Formats: sequence, structure tokens, C-alpha cells
Amino acid sequence: MKALLFGLFVLINTTIQCVGFTDTNIKSVCQHANINNDVACEQNKLSQFSLHEYQKITKWLENNSQDTDYSQLLEEIYYYYGLNLLLDNNNLDLDVIAQWEKIKHSKTLIDRVQPKLDDLYLKFGYISKIKGNDFIEETRNYKDMDLDERLEVSPYSESLLHEKIDDLWRDIMDYTSNSNIQTSSDDFLIIFANDLTTCYKNLISKHGKKYSLEERSEYFSILSDIEFLMLNNFKQSQLFAKQCIELDDSNKHCLDMIKLNGKLLSLKSRSNFDPLVIDRNVNLKWKNEFTKMINDQKGMNTFTKISDRVSDFYKNNKKSKFKKIYNYMPYQELLTIYKSIAEDLSTKNFNNQANNKKIKALLSSIRVKEIKSIKDLKTVLTSEHLQYIWHEKSPYICLNVIAYLINNEQFINDKFAIKIGDIYNLLNNEKVINIGNDKLDDFSYKIIQGVKKTFEERQMKERILREKQQQQQQEQFFKQFQGGGYEQFFQGGNFGGHRGQRHQAPPPEHSQFSKEKDYYKILNISPKASEKEVRKSFLNLIKKYHPDKLSNLSDDEKVKMEETVHNINEAYEVLYDEQKRRDYDRFRSI
Repeated sequence: MKALLFGLFVLINTTIQCVGFTDTNIKSVCQHANINNDVACEQNKLSQFSLHEYQKITKWLENNSQDTDYSQLLEEIYYYYGLNLLLDNNNLDLDVIAQWEKIKHSKTLIDRVQPKLDDLYLKFGYISKIKGNDFIEETRNYKDMDLDERLEVSPYSESLLHEKIDDLWRDIMDYTSNSNIQTSSDDFLIIFANDLTTCYKNLISKHGKKYSLEERSEYFSILSDIEFLMLNNFKQSQLFAKQCIELDDSNKHCLDMIKLNGKLLSLKSRSNFDPLVIDRNVNLKWKNEFTKMINDQKGMNTFTKISDRVSDFYKNNKKSKFKKIYNYMPYQELLTIYKSIAEDLSTKNFNNQANNKKIKALLSSIRVKEIKSIKDLKTVLTSEHLQYIWHEKSPYICLNVIAYLINNEQFINDKFAIKIGDIYNLLNNEKVINIGNDKLDDFSYKIIQGVKKTFEERQMKERILREKQQQQQQEQFFKQFQGGGYEQFFQGGNFGGHRGQRHQAPPPEHSQFSKEKDYYKILNISPKASEKEVRKSFLNLIKKYHPDKLSNLSDDEKVKMEETVHNINEAYEVLYDEQKRRDYDRFRSI
């Protein structure tokens, strides 16, 4: 950029030295055009006019161009006017082209502007207008290039930008309808969204002057929606919405976006916790600030009404670009979740047992297809479901489901398909089982500690039961021994086939491991894989085989899929735990 500015500066000064007119002509024009600029008018420095003065002097000269004394001066003004527009840095390139294309007769000026003019033609896709040999050679294969290649060469071409936008929306619709987009880290979605943003920005900045206020306002509205719904950038979404309102203050959707983003940004700044990561963190301290924001009925109603209006706009507005893809967007659930939290926090019973109606709503929002009612929780909900909910949706939702389970007497009595050990292992693997109350809200801490207490109680009961069984076995042995059954007991195979043979100590007990299963192969990792690699491979496999994909399979295929998921979870549970992994490695070496 510095080199470009320096080049233009040299070009301006060189031109001043090479081309000039009598002071009388310039002074006369200044007087007629009502321009009071002593430096430009008195000292014959045509480069020193302001853009507004160039407009005035150009208009007067064009009206009097029949006077041959002024014809060459007019082309000189076109030249300087274009140079100043180029230096203005306000995306006035099309205006530069318009001014320089008016230069028809002065060969000196034409030679000076043509290289820069050809460069602008290339950037805007006006290939047929290019005259310089170097640029012609560069565009020789232009027609054979694909869309992206042409856009690299001509990033400001209006027709190419519209074509790219249409292609991107088609790609997004195809991708979202054929993929299970669940997180904000979806690389393809981010690429599509950023490409769309670039295209719309270039249309507004380079071609905006030809569009109506309503059209430009609509472009800013779309940019606001992309940032909110696809990228979840509240601040940028709000800025675009404000630019939308500046052009069209009757746009109600942009007004809603300003308010909604403002509330979320307020929450984020007060709590120093990003609401975006509710699907990545169990630290829900921000909920306390959320409570303050909506602690009165009016505040809650305002927030939920705005959320409802924005959701309805995306789902029902025929003009909305998001109408066909809204239900596939990862953050369409954000509005549902926030509204749900708002409704919860407005009641006195939020920290009590979650009720059936609430759980049904949560399960509905996460679209776990196999679970259609609360009754299905007993027979269908598995540890794989909980892991899916935790990682791909929100720990907040997952903890609400867990709250329902551990407060249900039937669950405590093992009437559910999922066991307390499964839940404990999930929380332990996510490293939240020992997090203190200083880092968690009361609800989350209470639920996690409830799981821990129930699991430890169950472990204690099982240990007592095992000890009791061992005691009974010992008592049976002594009864046999005292009853003369010594020979029979040893010859029965318990300690080997020979009388009096010393029993060889058994290898360490690893009954939970199987020689038939290679956990490293199951997770597709090497035995030297790091903890991070184990987790990454596990998450990728869980996404690949997540429960939503069971719906279109046959019964046999479902059984195989469920067995595969079970093996993946079993391998992860062992290899992600340092002690279990050491035990497993020793077991493999035996």
C-alpha cells in the first residue's frame, strides 16, 4: 500500500511538471464555478482541489466544453479527480473508472492512466475493456477458469459475486440437509459463512451506490443473520443490524437483532463468561448474571418475546435466506435454550427436581429421535445418548436429564437401562466430578455431587455384597475341610489336577478386558497415542456413529451399529483413564 501511494504521489508531481495551463484559464474557471481555493486556483496546482471542488469544477467545464480553450483543461481535471478518488480509501473505484474513461484526446494522460485503469477493469471483471498487453496476456484463459479462479482475479465483479452467493447458498442447503451439523466448530459451515460475508461486503462497498437504501439495508440484515445464526458473533451481528437500521429504520427484524444481541453481550460482559460455550463448558456461573438480567417478569417477557420473533422470522419469513436451513443450523437451538432457561429462572422451583414437561421440551430440542417421551428414558436412554447430548448439544441440557434420573426412585433401584456407573464415568471423563462449588452454579454442583454420592453408595453396597459372598465361600470351604472333604476339594480342580500340588498365583484380575477386543484398533490409534489423540479419535467416531444415524437402518444393522458404539465407548473408558490404560497394557502383554 505504501508503495502504491508513493507511486501515485510521484505520478501526481510528475504530471504537474509536464502538463499545465495558463493561470488565467484556471482562475477564470474557479471564478465561474464559485471555488475559493488560493493554492489550486492562484498557483495552478490542479491536484489541490477537494473532491467537492472537483465535482463543481467538472460540472461547470462539462457545461462549457464547447469552448476549445477548456477542453484540455477538462481532461486534466478528470485525471486529477480520479487520482484523488483513488487515494480517498472509500471504495470509490467505480467512480475512478468513470472519470478516467472520459479522457479521450490527451495521449499523455491516457498513457498515464491506462495501466491503473486496466488493473481496475481486471478487478471488476471488465475483461473486454482491457487494453494493456500484460493484462491481456494475464486474462487469456479467463473464460476457461472456474468461478473461484475468476473471483481471485476479479474479486469485485458484481456478476461473479452474485453467482458465488447463489452457489454458496446452494452449497449450504445441500450440506446442512445431508450433514448433521451440531457444533460451532463445523469447519465447512464456518468457511461457507465467511465466504458469504466477504461477498456481501464487497457488493455493498464496491457497488452499493447503485442499490436502493432498502436493498443495502437487506444486505446488512443478511450479514447480521449470518454472524448470529451461523457464526454466533453477537458483537458483529449487532453492528451489521445497526447499519441496517441506519439505512431503513422500519426494518423490525434488524431492531430485534440489535436488542437480542445487546442482551447477550450484556450477559457476556457482566459474567465474564461466553454464552457461546454452553456446549463446551459445564461452568455455568453466567447463569447467575442471566438471572439478574431477567429477574423481573417484564425483563423475562421482553427477552422471550424477542427470541420468539427472531425464531419466527427465520422459520416463516419468505424473504429470509435462512428459511430452508434454519432447522439445520447449530444455533437455532440457542434461542430455544435461552428461552427455556429464562422460563426456569422465573420460577421458584428451578433447583428442585426437573419435571416431566421440562424434560420433554429439552429432549425435543435436542432431537434424539429414539426418545419420544419420558417413558422411553427407562428403556432407550443409553450412556451413548448422554455423551452425545453433552458433547454435541449442551452440558446444561445433559445435567437436566441427569437431574431427572437421579431424583427418580426407579432409577436408583436399577429399573433404567442406563446405570449410575455410566453417568459417573461420563462426569469423571469430562473432569467435572471433583469441581468445587466455587466454579459451578448451585444446581450443577448439586447434581454432580448427587451422582458422586449415589455412585459411592452403590459401590459400597456392592463391596459389602462381595465381602459377604467371599465370607460365605470361605465358610463353605471350612465346612468341607472339617467334614473330611479335603481330598475331594483339591482333586475337584480348584487348585490343579494333582493331590497336594501348590496352587500357582493367578495373573492380575482383568475380567473387564477381552483378548478378542483390541481397544487401540477400535479407536484407530497407536498404543503410543496421547490422551488428547485418544479423545479426538473417540469424538470423531461418536459423531460418525451417533444415535441419529440409527433411524434409517434395518434391525440387524442397528444391532451392529449399537455394538460398534458400545465397543468405542468401552475402549475410550479404558484408554482415557491413566490407571485403566496401564492395567490394559499389562493385560495385553500377558
